[in-house]
Order: sequence, then structure tokens, then C-alpha cells
Amino acid sequence: IAHTADIGVAIARPRPPDTPPDTPGLGIDVVEITQHPADIVVSTLSEPERRLLDAVAGDGDRGVWLARWWAAKQATAKAEGAGPAGDPRRFTVIAATPEQLTVDAGGRTYRIAHREVSNPEDLPARRYVVGWTWGPQATPRVDPR
Repeated sequence: IAHTADIGVAIARPRPPDTPPDTPGLGIDVVEITQHPADIVVSTLSEPERRLLDAVAGDGDRGVWLARWWAAKQATAKAEGAGPAGDPRRFTVIAATPEQLTVDAGGRTYRIAHREVSNPEDLPARRYVVGWTWGPQATPRVDPR
């Protein structure tokens, strides 16, 4: 589950009974779209991530892309069992498209889908990014021949 301002989100699916408790799983987060100070970006994103962010955000809405980045890192942290307090620099965004971000978590790769949502008219005007993952992606096997 995740919440901020006027929104809460959740994701769930059954887990097979024989799954070890420390197996990575689902992750979700929601982030309000705002303008963030430059020092926050420097303290939470690596240099390669900042270059990638600059490349995809271009002259567009940097606030939306930063919200996508943060939601992706937090969803990955939750999937890894680190929860919302997980170190954001431990999770690295390695690819980004308008449809999804790809995050490396120490050798496990997560695809993070995201959607932009807004408050209904009767609430304060706010926009959010919801990011979620169904778990780590299988690493393709390489034929040794």
C-alpha cells in the first residue's frame, strides 16, 4: 500500500504457499507531482540516473519525470522488502520510457509501470504518479554454446 496527500493505492495477488518469506514480490508507490529542489535530485539519484533523467525529461515536465523516478525506486524498495525507508540510491533506474521505468536492485531487474492520476474536482487540484511492479523480471538464460 501507499498514500500521500488525498490518495491511497494498493496492489495484491495471491502468493503460492511454498514461496519463501524473503522472496521479492509486489511493490507500489504514489508520489505527488511537484517541483523538487536540485539538492534532492543530487542526493537521491546517481550521476548516470541524472543523465538519463535529463535525456528523457528534456524540456518537458521534469516534475512528472521526477515523480516517476521516485515512485519506481519506492515500488522497487517495497518489492525487495525494504519498505518505504529503503535507501533510494540502492535502487537504480537504468531505462525509462513514457510507459515504464526499469530499475536495478542489486542484480534483480524490475519493470515499473506508471500512470498519472489527479484528484476529483471536489478536492484540491493535485496530480500524482502511481508506480507499481509485479516483481523482478527473470534474467534471460544464455546458451553457453
